[in-house]
Amino acid sequence: MSFAGVIRIAATSLCRAGTTGRVGSILSQFPIRCLSGSVWSTCGARSSTLLRPSCVNVTSNVRGVQTAGDTELVQFLDDEIKLEVDNEKSPGKLPQVEGFELGKCEGASIVLTKKLKNETVTVTLNVNNSVEDEETPEYDSSKNTEAQDAQDAQMVSRPPFTVEITKDGGRTLAIQCVFPQADEAVEGEAQQYEDIIEIQDVTFLDKAGEWGETEYTVQGSIMDGNLYDMLLNMMEERGVDGTMVDQLIELSTAYEHKKYISFLKTLKEFVSQ
Repeated sequence: MSFAGVIRIAATSLCRAGTTGRVGSILSQFPIRCLSGSVWSTCGARSSTLLRPSCVNVTSNVRGVQTAGDTELVQFLDDEIKLEVDNEKSPGKLPQVEGFELGKCEGASIVLTKKLKNETVTVTLNVNNSVEDEETPEYDSSKNTEAQDAQDAQMVSRPPFTVEITKDGGRTLAIQCVFPQADEAVEGEAQQYEDIIEIQDVTFLDKAGEWGETEYTVQGSIMDGNLYDMLLNMMEERGVDGTMVDQLIELSTAYEHKKYISFLKTLKEFVSQ
C-alpha cells in the first residue's frame, strides 16, 4: 500500500469519530471521506502537497492565518465537544471514593488520602493511556445500529495506581498495583479480590518520598504466594478493597473524560487563533 493510501485510512478513521465520539471511532463500519482538499490530495501528478504552499488553501483574518483544513477541524471539534459533553456521566463534581479524601488533581494525576491512627494511606494514579472500550455482556445482534453500539460500548479508565502506607515515624511502604488484562480475569462467582487487581512491585520509598531507581524493589510475579496474599489483605484492611477499587475506576473514568473534553476545547482554541 502506498503512503497516500495509509494516510487515507488513518484520516478516514478520524472522520468516523465525529459521528459517535471516541466510541464511534471504534465501532463505525462505513468509511467516510470528510476532508475535501485535505493533506492527501495531489497537485497535478505530484504527491508532495505538504511541501508545496501553492496547493494549500489559506484564508486570512485579523486573528492570524487559518487554512481550510483548520476551519474544517474547528467545525469538527464543535460537534465533538458537544457530543462528549452530552455523554458525560459526571458533569458536576467528581465521584467520591468512600473513606478517602480527594486531594490534589493536577494534569493527569489524582491523589487520594486516608488518615488512620498512626499512619496515612495515599493512593496515586495517572489517567494517561488508561482508557479502553468495554462492552456490556448483553448484546442484541438484531439491533445492529450505531446508537446501540455507542450505548453498549463504554470508555473505561483503569490506570495503574500506587498505594503508599506511611507510618508516623516517616517510613513509607509503596505497593504498585495494576488491573489484569480482560482475558486474564476470572468470570462468575469464582472471581475474588485477588482477580480485581494485581501487585506489580513493592518497595520502601527513599527519604524524599520518591520511587528511587536505587531502591530495592520486589516484583509481585516472583513474590512468595503467602506474602502476596498478606499484602493484599494489608491493603484491604486499610480500605483498598473491592468496593474501593470499583469507585476508583468510576472516579478515574470521570476525571479522564473531563480532561479529554478540556483537551478538545484547548485544541479548538489553538486552531482558531
